[in-house]
Amino acid sequence: MDTTRYWLSCVLIGLLASCVPALEDETAGTQVALINAPAGVRVSFIADALQEQVLEVAGCCEFSFTRSQPVRFQETHRDMFGSRAAPQSASLARNLGAQLAVMAGAPLFERTVNSADGGREIHGSVELRAIVIDAASARQLATVGSLTFTASRFASENEPLPELEQDPIMVELGHRAVANLAPHLAAVLEDLAGDF
Repeated sequence: MDTTRYWLSCVLIGLLASCVPALEDETAGTQVALINAPAGVRVSFIADALQEQVLEVAGCCEFSFTRSQPVRFQETHRDMFGSRAAPQSASLARNLGAQLAVMAGAPLFERTVNSADGGREIHGSVELRAIVIDAASARQLATVGSLTFTASRFASENEPLPELEQDPIMVELGHRAVANLAPHLAAVLEDLAGDF
């Protein structure tokens, strides 16, 4: 093919492409990055469970969540400790094209184990908190908390004690706290979504 025919083909393809109607952007509207943070109160399953529950709230949502996989990767590769958590969460959200970041953590995620009648009594307590941050300014816009949930179970002395985040009582309490927090967080995000 000679040079003239090549350039004519390119121009023709460009003209045809300009005639194709633009596809609607599926990510239009306010994007939210839901992050397990700050690091000191991070519980690995909370953000994904909370995102799922928020999307199930009746009448939700005027906003959408960024894909969780890149968020999970970045949240463990950033300095999410102390005062760095909010600016790092805002930066993470911006990198993924989100206007809002939500740090979801468990200020209370505690298990105590006591000997009792030849076995062990395992007591758990969980409370969650979500902090909404403006991705552009790293300014805190809202804080929403769950109720505190507690439960106990009895186990034999021979039963191995699972890791904290895998303990059935802690997982159950975590999901109960998520279900309690989700409608409140959904309402806050709905209110804020109109501003972005």
